[in-house]
Amino acid sequence: MARTYDLGANSYIVKPLDFGAMVDVVRQAGFYWLAINQQPQVL
Repeated sequence: MARTYDLGANSYIVKPLDFGAMVDVVRQAGFYWLAINQQPQVL
């Protein structure tokens, strides 16, 4: 985890072993990237 942050990651997702939980994680990640995440303004 520390290495990913050292390389510039600002978050990561641990893949669950349960398929139903994985579907939920993918749904939440999609919501994050499409609705919550804000892109930096281009200068």
